[in-house]
Amino acid sequence: MRKMIDELNSYPKGPTDPKEGQYRLRIYEDQGKEPVIVVTDATPEAPHRAWISGHAPQLVTTITRAHLPSAHEVQWLNAYSAQDVDASLFEQTRFEMLTDGQAVYRQHFREAESPAVQPQSKILSDSDAAALLGQTLD
Repeated sequence: MRKMIDELNSYPKGPTDPKEGQYRLRIYEDQGKEPVIVVTDATPEAPHRAWISGHAPQLVTTITRAHLPSAHEVQWLNAYSAQDVDASLFEQTRFEMLTDGQAVYRQHFREAESPAVQPQSKILSDSDAAALLGQTLD
């Protein structure tokens, strides 16, 4: 996939802590594939903040309206932190864009037939994320 956008942004609705509203946005595209939006903290040394995951639908809506207005579905990756894990992990989620531009969770990461509950996301290692994008995240 080709990296189309790599920029620092601020969340427009502004959480109470100004540092929490800053994020790094990367968008990857490849013909015939869903665009992949990668959102991480603005600086690599910053610890993961949960607000990015918590505001994912709103961020996806804002980002797709600005950068991907014709997208029907997008993949979303954001940093994920787990206790006692010293590795880069990413939470991968799919979103579907509604006709009014709103993003809703798309639940199709099923591994088995008709599970009781379909997961909304799955956890990827740094190498899994690199394989999805065809390049490492810098």
